[in-house]
Amino acid sequence: MKIAKVIPLFKSGSKNDFNNYRPISLLPQLSKILEKLYSNRLNTFTKTCDILNPCQYGFRREMSTTHALVKVVCEITNSLNKRKHSIGVFIDLQKAFDTVDHQLLCTKLEFYGIRGVAYQWIRSYLSNITQYVSYEGHKSELLSIQCGVPQGSILGPLLFTIYVNDMCNVSKLLKFILFADDTNIFHSHSKLPDLVSELNTELDKMYRFCVNKLSLKIAKTNYILFGRYTHQQDIAIIINNVTIQRVQATKFLCVLIDESLNWKNHINMVKSKLSKVASVIYKVSHCIDRSSMRTLDCSLFLPHLMYCCEIWGNTYVTNIQCIILIQKKLIRLIHGANRWDHTNNLFYEYRILKFNDIVELKTILFMFDAYHNVLPYDLQQLFIKYIPLYSARRTHQLIRENVRINMRAMSIHILGVKLWNSLNESLVTIMSKYTFKCHYINILIGKYTM
Repeated sequence: MKIAKVIPLFKSGSKNDFNNYRPISLLPQLSKILEKLYSNRLNTFTKTCDILNPCQYGFRREMSTTHALVKVVCEITNSLNKRKHSIGVFIDLQKAFDTVDHQLLCTKLEFYGIRGVAYQWIRSYLSNITQYVSYEGHKSELLSIQCGVPQGSILGPLLFTIYVNDMCNVSKLLKFILFADDTNIFHSHSKLPDLVSELNTELDKMYRFCVNKLSLKIAKTNYILFGRYTHQQDIAIIINNVTIQRVQATKFLCVLIDESLNWKNHINMVKSKLSKVASVIYKVSHCIDRSSMRTLDCSLFLPHLMYCCEIWGNTYVTNIQCIILIQKKLIRLIHGANRWDHTNNLFYEYRILKFNDIVELKTILFMFDAYHNVLPYDLQQLFIKYIPLYSARRTHQLIRENVRINMRAMSIHILGVKLWNSLNESLVTIMSKYTFKCHYINILIGKYTM
């Protein structure tokens, strides 16, 4: 029941460095059943009592990486639209799951109202746990776990979320956006020197919080000064008397965020991945049929194409042209068309959406959630329904914000409102998201015959 088999999962970098492996715990089946039951109760309790901070998007029902990234873009563009300077600090919490202090975690659970039998159960769950490492058929000796929550367990992510829940309360000035242990901090000010001064002061508070049983790795923590021509500004962001690195782009939830928010860095990364997949499909195209190639397309190509594309795909057409060309080359390859053949008939015949239409579909589905009030609270506040005073027309529309900069105009919560307001009334009255999606796909594919 309390013996975990740990499998080291390689992440990236040198395979000789133990820090480049993620320890995944394989637990007994009975343990998982009990964890699932407790996790369901704890999830319900935290949601009913509104315990978890809205800035935490990780491991929460009805929240996703898309929601966290939309919030990031919203914070940055909102500041720049108001002619303010904006800085994002991307914190690296090293081995965050492994450094959770059991006693401190139990204290926080008790503070949030977990008492009686539920409290005693979690104390028992965290005590007397042992683990061993299994690697290439070799097993280590059993060792007792004194701290940390198991990665790979059902209950572990929720316990960690509760453990860092009060991090967002460290500062009243900073805006926190968290996804589990991925911690981002944003601050803005009309004057850059004041922004730097305030940020450095507040980051000291953040560092003191992390000293309390969390390992903040300053060497891997970096920051971005957002906006155009920001490279001309010479500033220093300091944590614990160490100047952290300034970068032009950084990765958050597998999406590269750059200082200009034009997504060119991320698009180039996606282009590289798609080119490799297309190359693999080309090499095996002579020995597999078209059905198998379509399966490879759906399992290897589309996930890279679709992941959070409603965030980075809403940009200038010239930026995403390389992605569109790769998709067209692949559909010609799969369906045996010549190099210069038009692809519209292929997209129509096989009911495949073009990349720009995939972006539009995911954008409108996001807006469907916004219209039906199922977005996380922080994001739902971005959308206000239009209430006409006299006419019964346009009752489905949302109020569109006036924007000054293209960077904000192209973000999903601005562009999405424009797209939603252009919908036919008959589409808006559809209550089922699945039915709405099917109708909208038919509309998009229908354009390919024109």
